[in-house]
Amino acid sequence: MGPGLLHCVALCLLGVGYMGAIVTQNPRYQVTRMGKPVTLSCSQDLNHDVMYWYQQKLNRAPKLLFYYYDQDFNNETDTSDNFQPSRPNTSFCSLRIRSPGLGDSAVYLCASSKYTELERQGSVFGALLSQKPLRDICQRGTSVTIQCQVDSQLALMFWYRQLPGQCLTLIAMANQGSEATYESGFTKDKFPIHRPNPMFSILTVNSVNPEDSSFYFCSAGDTVPGTDQRSEQELQLPPAHLPPPQFPSR
Repeated sequence: MGPGLLHCVALCLLGVGYMGAIVTQNPRYQVTRMGKPVTLSCSQDLNHDVMYWYQQKLNRAPKLLFYYYDQDFNNETDTSDNFQPSRPNTSFCSLRIRSPGLGDSAVYLCASSKYTELERQGSVFGALLSQKPLRDICQRGTSVTIQCQVDSQLALMFWYRQLPGQCLTLIAMANQGSEATYESGFTKDKFPIHRPNPMFSILTVNSVNPEDSSFYFCSAGDTVPGTDQRSEQELQLPPAHLPPPQFPSR
């Protein structure tokens, strides 16, 4: 690297929460020099046993890197020694990137849950979600429907939107047999959501315009409103995208 030439790595983090369950990440944005170590921190307020770290590279779906079950560390990908996660106590988890390179520029997401899937239903880790269509092109003013199916009966299903170059934003959560609960800035008229059964949810985007061009994600959790067990912010599969440039699928 010649004098005066500075290569930087941009890291973006997302803090998420619902119904008082707070997952907080710090710093929210980070720009660093190549090779200069960076530490990302994450805390949650429910003493959940399981905490996760995800990495989302440009135009890709989030990818699970690691998770902790209490102090038991589980590596889900080949990250060598450049990524050093740590969990000193139940409510806190950190991720240290020893020598960031351009390939490490990404959105890093932290999540927590009360149980792993292995405990909850006696199966392998991770419920399987599928979305269709994966891509769609539509005319201005028309409506688009996105379907999400999960292979387990989970209490809640969530819909997210990710505008180009931005972090994930929760649209709403859907509980079977009740109206979806929308976050600020999203309405039922624009984004009606249906949950006809515990394993299926439908998101419709009405009166589509260029500003609706986005990734749309679904996820599922085993939280029941009113208990101390909050949402499982776990996104596993490629998103639906409106309208789609030809990004590679995960």
